[in-house]
Amino acid sequence: MSFSPSPVSILVVVPAHNEEDSIGQTIESVQNASLRTFGDLNHICMIVVCDSCTDRTQSVAEAQLSGTTSLVTSVSFRNVGMSRDHGVKVGLAMHNRAFWIAFTDADTRVDADWLTRQVHSHAQGHDGYFGRVKFDRAGDLLMDFGLRYDAQTHKRIHGANMGLSTTAYLCVGGIPRLTAHEDKVLAESLEEQGFDLKWDEIATVHTSARTVGRAPEGFAATLKRFAQSYVLAM
Repeated sequence: MSFSPSPVSILVVVPAHNEEDSIGQTIESVQNASLRTFGDLNHICMIVVCDSCTDRTQSVAEAQLSGTTSLVTSVSFRNVGMSRDHGVKVGLAMHNRAFWIAFTDADTRVDADWLTRQVHSHAQGHDGYFGRVKFDRAGDLLMDFGLRYDAQTHKRIHGANMGLSTTAYLCVGGIPRLTAHEDKVLAESLEEQGFDLKWDEIATVHTSARTVGRAPEGFAATLKRFAQSYVLAM
């Protein structure tokens, strides 16, 4: 299904801290998703927020986004929530007609239908979207963790695979400015405000399986705690 909204309709915010090895693949995957959904790169504005980077993340991102409607900005927050919110504010200042804001992470690859699923969700009346994650490599530890993750019945919330309408973003006062768990607090705020959320149990993004992450209590920390308990149980 194709869409023909006025450029730019979608903001894609990607916080990054020293991700020179993976940011290129992240950008390429988002661009592929834009091509699948819109047939071009002109309907999205990707904002890569380089937060306190000391490596080549910024230059790699700038080179890959050159000549597009997207951009790279540099901040010194060391706070993923602030970085996400900053990216949205920058994007809306440039494209105030954007109706949807999608989020992923700089160590993540999204599927080609990632944006399509979110746009469909919004068209069906949802103002928030939350999908799942998969790891980018296999192994006994990750297989066991993945089985337990898949068996969970509670709602899964990951900043690497979420989105919300601009209306909802403005209503809840933006992204929580937290060093971790900003995604979960955002989901709680959306529910408290009565927004209809889409919990997509099918769509996944592919994220790194590192146990030393960029956010102090992010997904890497969860995996690390599982790894420690996994070793003790063996």
